[in-house]
Amino acid sequence: MRALAGWALVAAVGVGCYLAEPAPQPEPGNESLGNPAGFPCDVGNVVSRRCLTCHNASSGRLLLTTPENFLAKRETVLARIHDAAQPMPPQGALPADELTVLETWLKAGAPQAACENKVTDAGMTVELDAGTPGEGLPCDVEALLASKCRTCHGARLSGNAPMPLVTRDQFLAPSSVAGLSQGALSVQRMKKVQAPMPPSGVLPSSDVAVLENWVNAGMPVGNCSAPDAGPSPFDVPPQCTSATYTGNTENQYMNPGLACVSCHAQKNAEEGKEELPEGIAGTAYPSAHEPDHCDGAKGAATVVITDAAGRVFRLPVNAKGNFYLYASRSGLSVPYRARVETANGVREMVTPQESGDCNACHTQNGTHGAPGRILLP
Repeated sequence: MRALAGWALVAAVGVGCYLAEPAPQPEPGNESLGNPAGFPCDVGNVVSRRCLTCHNASSGRLLLTTPENFLAKRETVLARIHDAAQPMPPQGALPADELTVLETWLKAGAPQAACENKVTDAGMTVELDAGTPGEGLPCDVEALLASKCRTCHGARLSGNAPMPLVTRDQFLAPSSVAGLSQGALSVQRMKKVQAPMPPSGVLPSSDVAVLENWVNAGMPVGNCSAPDAGPSPFDVPPQCTSATYTGNTENQYMNPGLACVSCHAQKNAEEGKEELPEGIAGTAYPSAHEPDHCDGAKGAATVVITDAAGRVFRLPVNAKGNFYLYASRSGLSVPYRARVETANGVREMVTPQESGDCNACHTQNGTHGAPGRILLP
């Protein structure tokens, strides 16, 4: 599962690999990326959402994880993103604004840039002060942002979000579109059918109206500052909470934390098996940076998958933290949405996903925008 555009509160669980030996590591310089290193924020957002699910170091396909990769295949990429018969990404042609972002960057030579909590205006790079969540915001606006936007646009950015949206001052700031405040642009993006914000889909009109009415009123100051939420659950040292490890047992408890789907696909190919591997598989953990083979959450959790057809699959988390679903047996259709449920609450992944190889992104340190393991709520 790509993080991206990540989980509002979710964790992943894994079935491990049949291979006794570790999967081969990518060559130096071809590593999988989190918030893709070296990409400008707007380009990185397109690449992370539209390209990296397939074109990553573990997929065996054309590698597009660095600006150098894109530059080396620039003409190929330009041709494919304009190919109406066989578009890339295969789900359909890029929205016009995303196409322009990627095309302009490629034609300029794919220049590298850092994407951090910074904005660049007239050549000046300015650090963004994340501020206190809710500072200067009315409570209804704050509640909307907290539930629908802050998974990516929080004080800690994720999913290649270019800026935090946690205070009134950030909404009053000028946006990248001349003449529009960040607040006005946010309303436009919420209402955009082709590339809405949040990426999971256009919000109900009542939700959009909360932000739109406030923006149209001139964004008057409110007072709904949230109390200190404490440290991020991802700002913790690596640890194996269970203090137990499981290796290649060749059953549903094997190799927690490893990239299940790609590993099983490789093993099946080597043995000439026709059966497809799991459609979705991963490992749920109680803390953010658990090592490979460390046993994950011991049951008492359920991963809930809602596929493109609206069907719901409830996947139990087993005694090693693993969960899985065979696409060939279930008829799973993508993109799908995911959440993890426990007695303590729910973590929901905001962005619909194409890949079901959860642990390929939710590694110990996280790749493709994931900040680490998928956490229980």
